[in-house]
This record gives sequence, structure tokens and C-alpha cells, in this order.
Amino acid sequence: MGSILESGSLEQGQLPTGGSAASTVKVMDTWVSQNVANKIWDITDCATYKASIRSQLTANGFTSGGADLNRIDSLIGYNTGTGLCGSPTGWRVIVPNKGNFLIGTSWTGTAYFQIDGAGTAIGSIISGGLSGGYFTVPLLAVNAVINWTQDNFPGAAAAITSAIGSINTIASAFFGTMGDPLDRVGGSFVYSH
Repeated sequence: MGSILESGSLEQGQLPTGGSAASTVKVMDTWVSQNVANKIWDITDCATYKASIRSQLTANGFTSGGADLNRIDSLIGYNTGTGLCGSPTGWRVIVPNKGNFLIGTSWTGTAYFQIDGAGTAIGSIISGGLSGGYFTVPLLAVNAVINWTQDNFPGAAAAITSAIGSINTIASAFFGTMGDPLDRVGGSFVYSH
């Protein structure tokens, strides 16, 4: 659930229309929506991974020796040095059959889920330098000013708070709300009563 919130809240709340953000769920959704025949692997054992899945991953953008493939190898129990499967690790990996997605205009990477054997822990893994929760396009200048000011002066005087409020009011009037409704500038939930 947290993965979709990473991209969804950014897309609904702080991006201009048509903007995009990256997350594990967003990558999976993009992959499936491009073509229903696109594969998403549910890897639970090393023998199947070694016999048929790993070669397809390397043929589709996962770099042999790259961080993502190394992590998947480790989770599944595949030893790249010997080419053998070790003891079962108990991990399950759900991964698209593509290692280099383009989302938006500038983010390139991949994403996958790692789930422990008991099903009590899940990791939403994303590569590409953003680690989820980031825009795939540059922020608007007014958003950057607001975010910087709020991050660096949380206990600032009322004048700064008032100025930020004025900027938010002007920018919100210009950009409006979107989604739930979420304020496009501050990302806050807006409730009129």
C-alpha cells in the first residue's frame, strides 16, 4: 500500500496535469498496461529461476552483475559464481520482465517486490536513483520555494508563515485541486464544510 501512496500522492497533489512520479506499484501498473502479454514473474524457487527466468531478465534490461539482478539472485539463493542454487532462502520475488522502464520524461529504472517466506514482510524495491516518492519531472519553482522554506524554517516567525500561506493561496487558486481533493501545491487534503 505504501508504494502506491509514494507516486499517487505526488501525482494527485503536487504535480502539474500530466505529471508523473515513480513507485514500485506504478512500474508494475505501467508494465501491464503497455501490453497484457507482458510478463511479471512470481519467483519462489531457485531451480525455476535458474532454468528459465534469469536468462529472460538479462535479455530484457537487467544487467548481469547489476545491483537489481544481484539482489534478486541473493533473495532466491542463486550463486552467480558457481551457477548453482544454494539452500532455499524462503524469499519470494515478484518482478516485471523488464529492467529499464521509462516513466514520465526522465526516470529510468525498475521495481520489484520481495516477500519473506512467512508473508509477514514485504519490500517495495525501486531503482533508478529516486527510491520512490520523487517526481519524474522537475518541481515547479513555487513548489520548490515552499518546500525549501517549510523544511528549513519550521519554527519561523509568523511573517514567513503568512508569506507561505499567501503563496499557497495564490498557487492553489492557479493550480487548483485534484483527486481526493488534494491541494496541488502543498499536497494537503482539502475539506470544505
